[in-house]
Amino acid sequence: MQIEQVEIIAYGDSGFKSRREKIAVEAPLEIAVNGIVKNHALRMPGMDKELAVGWCYAQGLIDAGAEVREVRPLNAGVIDIVTVKGGGNPAAKERPPLDSGDGPRFSPRFLFELQKDFFTHQWIFSQTGATHAAALYDGNGSLLIFAEDVGRHNALDKCIGSLLLANRLREAVFCLLSSRLSLEMADKAGRAGFPVLAGVSAPTTLAVQLAREKGMTLVGFLRPPRFNLYAGEQRLIRD
Repeated sequence: MQIEQVEIIAYGDSGFKSRREKIAVEAPLEIAVNGIVKNHALRMPGMDKELAVGWCYAQGLIDAGAEVREVRPLNAGVIDIVTVKGGGNPAAKERPPLDSGDGPRFSPRFLFELQKDFFTHQWIFSQTGATHAAALYDGNGSLLIFAEDVGRHNALDKCIGSLLLANRLREAVFCLLSSRLSLEMADKAGRAGFPVLAGVSAPTTLAVQLAREKGMTLVGFLRPPRFNLYAGEQRLIRD
């Protein structure tokens, strides 16, 4: 369950009023690797397997989906990732810094279309106002995976984990976020090798620095009809 209803007291122009309000569910999840707990997460239930795999990838505990032999529940609220040591493809490990010519070129209009599509999938946020979202698109702008969560980092881990398990992470080019662009988010995107990272809010100094070091295109304040470009202008088509 991702949404619950609770009784609240709302105050407005007509004074106090009792009503039922939809809120996003937040619950603990322990992530284990080969039976040893590595992380105590708070997340919105759903895509737990993908979240666990994505988190392990971000932490460098796995380098490819092929290293995951099994994802199993140990008990309620605990997900265990069973890995095969050395089972991953060396070519699938963290990508080196992108060359200035890597990745597609895109126009502002193309980016706005991605953002428009991104917003249409935020159905939990539309009901609760309590979730962040992440989405991965291929070079043609086709949606590969979308996820919502009460934590912005969880949403991105869910997306990355999903594509890792499907062996499709290399298809992802555009990473869109509903959150600010912090170092943690830029680092996750950089490790996965996404050429373009865009968000509706602002980046931090370390996120900008990392994007420039890795050759990523970093877009902040993506709110049609405007955005700010902080790194990777070589991919932008000025239309």
